[in-house]
Amino acid sequence: ITPEEIGKENFQNDNQNEVQVYAYADIAEDYYERPDYLTSILKSEEAKLEGSPFGKALDDYQNNKISSALNELDKSKNSIESNEIFLKANILFELKRYIEATKEFEKLTKDELLPLYEDAQWYLLLCYTAALPKSSSQYEKLLSQLLAQTDGFYFNKVKQLSDTVKKQ
Repeated sequence: ITPEEIGKENFQNDNQNEVQVYAYADIAEDYYERPDYLTSILKSEEAKLEGSPFGKALDDYQNNKISSALNELDKSKNSIESNEIFLKANILFELKRYIEATKEFEKLTKDELLPLYEDAQWYLLLCYTAALPKSSSQYEKLLSQLLAQTDGFYFNKVKQLSDTVKKQ
């Protein structure tokens, strides 16, 4: 059976030689919302760095020049800054490069004190969802953590996503 026969898209994994079919990618993409509110906040904070690769990347991202935004981030010397990691991870997700996006979001979920921690957890769950069933252990572990946080900002979305995945 080819991916076209089952109506799913092909994505390359991090080896760039193998093709991976992500059967749950459509679900993840349905739940994905571009964090425009965050890019606006980040943009105001980064105004002092106008002309910087990060500033240009934000402009490109807001203008739907996704590949160009990624290229600008790759030029940045501050690639360990959480704001840049978050933006890069979202860009990679939008480019359907889920494995790479996962690695970036995982960096942000290692420190609960980061302002973007809760957002990163949600987007990481979407990456794990896109990679199901291959990522089922990571998905189940993070899903359990997020469902236990009943007062979390993303709790209702997590519950809805879980219910949708279970129906598949």
